[in-house]
Amino acid sequence: MSKKYTDSKSNLFYTLSTIFLTVITVATTILFIIVPKLLIIVPFIIAYFLYAGEHTATDEELFGPKNKEN
Repeated sequence: MSKKYTDSKSNLFYTLSTIFLTVITVATTILFIIVPKLLIIVPFIIAYFLYAGEHTATDEELFGPKNKEN
């Protein structure tokens, strides 16, 4: 026999616990799936910008020596 919850306090508790479990599940998913991927990718992005900031290629390096005849 299943008891039907008509009491508002029980209904509120059920709703709040469902929301809480959903939030915990989503937070755990983000923590264990998305964050490790970011930890792998972010250092490469930082290193790229640090390297690009240190040395910007000049026209000679990109296109070769300037032709003085033109």
